[in-house]
Amino acid sequence: QGQPLVQMWHVLLLATLAGVIQAFDMPARQAFIIQPVPKEDLNNAIALNSLSFNAARVIGPSLAGIIIALFQKLRPGHQAFGEGMCFFLNGLSFFAVIVQLLRMDRQSLPQHSPATAESSLADGIGYLLGRRHLVYLIVTAGVVSFTALPYLVIIPAVAKDLLGGDATTLGWLMTSVGVGAILGGLRQARRQKVRGLGRVIVRALMGFSIVIFLLGWQRNTLVMCAGFMAAGFFMVNAMISAQILVQALVSEQYRGRVMSYYTMMTIGMMPFGSLVVGAEARHFGTDIAL
Repeated sequence: QGQPLVQMWHVLLLATLAGVIQAFDMPARQAFIIQPVPKEDLNNAIALNSLSFNAARVIGPSLAGIIIALFQKLRPGHQAFGEGMCFFLNGLSFFAVIVQLLRMDRQSLPQHSPATAESSLADGIGYLLGRRHLVYLIVTAGVVSFTALPYLVIIPAVAKDLLGGDATTLGWLMTSVGVGAILGGLRQARRQKVRGLGRVIVRALMGFSIVIFLLGWQRNTLVMCAGFMAAGFFMVNAMISAQILVQALVSEQYRGRVMSYYTMMTIGMMPFGSLVVGAEARHFGTDIAL
């Protein structure tokens, strides 16, 4: 039948380009989020921004699965038609963001002085190293992204290998994580104070670790759903708290660069952790990987 229209190197190239674009987009967006928001609502805005990101990262795959199955039924003779429609709809969704950015009144936004000639990458690293609490937060976020967030990657293996289920089972597990993430994000969005967020991070990470550890012994779908809901709740609480703390503690002049480092650790480390967790699941089993 000849070569398929979409080959593996196309997907790898697209993923690489998407990663490069995100490297510009995410730090700029996180640094910009504070500008149109009144100071008294800043913590809530940061929490809602992080909620939308974390919830979408969990809910998105579930929604994609539904779209793939739906369009595949409509065009059964076309291989990967559903996956192609996911890419198409994802591209269309960005127009809503672009329109809203163009509708903003830029003159009403706070004006910040441009960076000086001395404001270099090394200057930003020097600023960060001089503030130990920011270093601890960013390193912690990187470790969590490498060791904990990849639990999302092996949920399909949990559904198949540990529960003996199918796509419906996977859908229930992913939905449970999404519900927990939304509940955790809404809880943080109601929080008014920064004080105490360090303790929230510690407790949330401890709760997440215990839940995921115990799920390695479970073979009941209902218990698994409840456990993954709790895991989503704890993880989103920890990540939102960390982002709020970083945003609250950084100086305005260095906000863009510090958020770049934070994004590099939170987003950049997860794919490497996913590779490790996937290898563990393959060689030692999904339960041991958990």
